[in-house]
Amino acid sequence: MVSYALKFNNPELLTIAHAFKAELDLRQGRLTHARAWADHFNPDHLTPMYHFYVPRLTLAKVLIAEGSAKAYEQAAELLGKLNNYTRQTCNTRVLMEVRLLQAIVLNAAQDQPAALDSLAEALTLAERGGFIRLFLDHGQEIADLLRLLFKRDGVASHLGKIMTASKMTVHGAASYTAESDDLSPSHSSPPDRSTYSTQLLIQPLTFREQEILALLCQRHSNKTIAKKLFISPETVKKHLNNIYGKLGVNTRQQAAEKAGLLGIFRPPGSSRQP
Repeated sequence: MVSYALKFNNPELLTIAHAFKAELDLRQGRLTHARAWADHFNPDHLTPMYHFYVPRLTLAKVLIAEGSAKAYEQAAELLGKLNNYTRQTCNTRVLMEVRLLQAIVLNAAQDQPAALDSLAEALTLAERGGFIRLFLDHGQEIADLLRLLFKRDGVASHLGKIMTASKMTVHGAASYTAESDDLSPSHSSPPDRSTYSTQLLIQPLTFREQEILALLCQRHSNKTIAKKLFISPETVKKHLNNIYGKLGVNTRQQAAEKAGLLGIFRPPGSSRQP
C-alpha cells in the first residue's frame, strides 16, 4: 500500500497505510515502532471519517498502551475531541470505539462510574450493528469492566452475547448476586449440567440447531418443528438435547428463556413446559 501510494502520489492513502502498519505493530507487541509512528502523526485536523479504519483511534491505543500519566492525558484529550466530532457528524461506528477507549482511560484515572457509563454507551451503539469482536480485542481490561457493568446493570442482550463470546459465565441473571466478587453462579441456584457451569456456549449452535431453537421459542411442538423442517420428530429430539447441553439447560422453557437472555431469539411470551 505504501509503494502504491508513493507511486501514484496519494498522500491520503499513504497516511492510512503508515497508520495501519502502526496498528499491526501495536497488536504484535512492537510498541517502540508504533510509538515512532505516533510521534510523527498529527491528529489535530479532523476530517470526515468515512473509512472503516481510523488512524486517530490507533494513536489513542498507542498512548493507552504506553501507560504513562502524560500518555493517558494525551489520550483523554484526543478522545474528547473525537467524541465531540463524531457526535456532531453522527458517526456512530467511530463514536462506539471512542467510548470504548474512553472507558479504559477513565478506569485508569480511577473514575469507575464514568468508565462504566462510557462502556454502557459503547454497548448500546454496538448492539445496533452486532459488533462483538471490537470488545474482545481489548482483552482483560474490558473484560473486567464488563463484569462490573454486569453487576451494576444486569445482563442486557448484547452484553450477554459479548460475555458469552469471551467465555465468561452467564447462566441467567437470577443466579448471580450483586455482592459476589466474580460472575460465578450463586450457590443457591447451581446449574444442572456441570459441564457448562463455568463456561457457556463453548460450542456454538449449528445452523440447524438455531432453526430448531427459533421454532421452539415460537412455542411449536416437536412434531410441528419436524414437519416445518422436513425431518423426523426423533431427529428434532436429538437436536434439542444438543441445544440443551450447549445452553446449559434442561427444559424447553429454560432454553427459550436463555435464548432471550443472550439475545439469540426473543420468545413472544412464556414457553410451554416440556
